[in-house]
Amino acid sequence: MQNVGEQATRPQPEPLTRAELEPLWRRERQVSWLQIAAMAGLLLAGWLAQRNEAYMWVVQPMLVVALALLLAGAGLQMATRCPRCGSWLRGKILRMIPNKCPQCGVDFPREPS
Repeated sequence: MQNVGEQATRPQPEPLTRAELEPLWRRERQVSWLQIAAMAGLLLAGWLAQRNEAYMWVVQPMLVVALALLLAGAGLQMATRCPRCGSWLRGKILRMIPNKCPQCGVDFPREPS
């Protein structure tokens, strides 16, 4: 573990270029959409299971698809690396990219809207 003095003296790395940030932003969007689709599938499956017994045969496949979407999103999150140093980036739920790399300290600005 580094001392606070060492972190303060470490030089600030060069900011990432737009070309380096584009894949990170695209990956973050993909993970968000996979998670949104999985949540919508879970809600629809729950609604169908409670409301309509005629559609019960659809519920199990919908749950399997929702689980597959969640696993795909988690896999994409876990496979993301820093474009500068190549270290693994560990994100949080629905916020994949941290504010900066834990290894090299380069900042990851948010995508302009």
